[in-house]
Amino acid sequence: MSDENALRGTTGLCFEEFEVGADYWTPGRTITEADFLMHSMFSGDWNSHHVDHVFAEAGTMGERIAHAALVLSVSTGLFVRIRVFENTIVALLEWTYRFKKPVLIGTRVQVHVRVAATKPTSSPDRGIVTFEVSVVDEHDAEYASGEWTMLVLTRAGRELL
Repeated sequence: MSDENALRGTTGLCFEEFEVGADYWTPGRTITEADFLMHSMFSGDWNSHHVDHVFAEAGTMGERIAHAALVLSVSTGLFVRIRVFENTIVALLEWTYRFKKPVLIGTRVQVHVRVAATKPTSSPDRGIVTFEVSVVDEHDAEYASGEWTMLVLTRAGRELL
């Protein structure tokens, strides 16, 4: 396969294309019982709050709650689906989250992402972009929020691919 074919369909944004204040919305996704179980299997986290209906029913929420790491994983996956980093992301540098309310089975989540800051680096082929991230439902109730700081290729760096 040629290099040209390997990059066919690329849609990622370069560092210079991210404007402070720009907003992005991901598609939505409903969290299911299968998500809870698959995450437990993958992570090994079988905490009763997530997988034991009888235990969780007696708790303060009255039902099972999603793993925090499941919410992080789903929000990341949703953001990737809008393809702004397709072949331009170099690394995730920092990730902070605050969880505001529990995600339950049947909650539909969507991610709102806003460019908070951009910062050139000493390397001409990459820059740093910080995003404010909010995980919300269809009524804009916020479940989690935080910041993602990413190292992203510049146009010059993209040309090196």
